[in-house]
Amino acid sequence: MIPNDHALLLFRFSEQRWMDKFVKGELSFSCAGNFINQAKNTQNDIQGDILEGVFARLLKSDKKILEMRSLLQKDLEEIEDSDYVMLRRRSSKFKPIFCFYGYTANDALIDSQVSHIGRATIRHNFDKRMYSGFSDSSKVKNVISNSHRFTQVTLQPKPFANRINSAMKAGGYGYTMRPINYDFFNKDTFFIEPNKNYDELFCKFPKYKYQYETRICLKDMKLSNILERYTINFGAIPEIDYYMTHEELYIDFDAVIAKQNDEM
Repeated sequence: MIPNDHALLLFRFSEQRWMDKFVKGELSFSCAGNFINQAKNTQNDIQGDILEGVFARLLKSDKKILEMRSLLQKDLEEIEDSDYVMLRRRSSKFKPIFCFYGYTANDALIDSQVSHIGRATIRHNFDKRMYSGFSDSSKVKNVISNSHRFTQVTLQPKPFANRINSAMKAGGYGYTMRPINYDFFNKDTFFIEPNKNYDELFCKFPKYKYQYETRICLKDMKLSNILERYTINFGAIPEIDYYMTHEELYIDFDAVIAKQNDEM
């Protein structure tokens, strides 16, 4: 039985040139600053997000703002938002981040809409923005080079996670890997205590919930600029553990829904 918070499948959306490198074992990290820059300069708010790294939204009268000014000093960035102010650490923009789409057992329960335990047929449709925002699949037939055509990679979660853990341990990297929380920012005000783990990089606004994002963050490192990338080699993925396609997909499978305390 698979616990609700465990992934059933993982996915990556991009162009073939990048996916070829990925399945050969190249984990290429970008950063929040790059995502912010994309949203500002290209108006692509699918890959980009102008509010990446925000850790608080507070009324302008809130005393925590003064506390954060004193604590973070030049690292603090303040973003005006009507009667509120959003806070972000400038240093959060340079933390290396790698992202993928994680479909969990809980997501399957939601998709199935089951009201009782037992066998169920489950279908999951990817939001069209996953195809239009990460690579323009509508132009696949017209691309000059195959290296630029849309590519989606489906991954077995456990082998992938094991390879990542081994590579991180071998390289001595301090890292966090977990799903994005899309609910915490769904309030008028919020506050995440700034700490060395940069937990704010694992929260995004609800508008991005369709991306089902899981992230790896190298919390002890920083890039020198927002356009820099950092690469870790985790070893080529065996062909049995992934599937590559250039077409839009949906997931359709049968599952047995059971209570977690049931005896197997």
